[in-house]
Amino acid sequence: MAHSIEITMHEANKAYSEGKYRRAIEIYQRLLQKDNKDALAHERLAQCFYKIGDFDRSIIECRNALDLQPNLAFPHLVIGKINAKRKDLDQAELEIKRALELDQQLVEAYIALGAIRFENKNYQDASTMFLKAIELDPHS
Repeated sequence: MAHSIEITMHEANKAYSEGKYRRAIEIYQRLLQKDNKDALAHERLAQCFYKIGDFDRSIIECRNALDLQPNLAFPHLVIGKINAKRKDLDQAELEIKRALELDQQLVEAYIALGAIRFENKNYQDASTMFLKAIELDPHS
């Protein structure tokens, strides 16, 4: 069974990387039917829902992932980005800061936090966040 779960995860990741988010959702859901305790599958499912704009389901999957593995950074980032889209910038910033506490190398979090600081007209802090992202990944 472990081999079939690996194949399923590989298929889901491939669909996701190809931008076939609905297909990836189907596969991750099938994977979670077999093993609902897979935090990474919940996290990736959350990313898929985020990509198709289903923010409520994305948050549910982020919370599922965090319930199983509280030290995951990426679900906090996703929740923060959703809150930013919903213009709840204070909550967005809290979630993204939590993501950075858990993973200081999370380039996307620095970019998201920079965007929030920019929107709040805190240009110096925004610049600092963007420069940190560039420092970590010059191609970001």
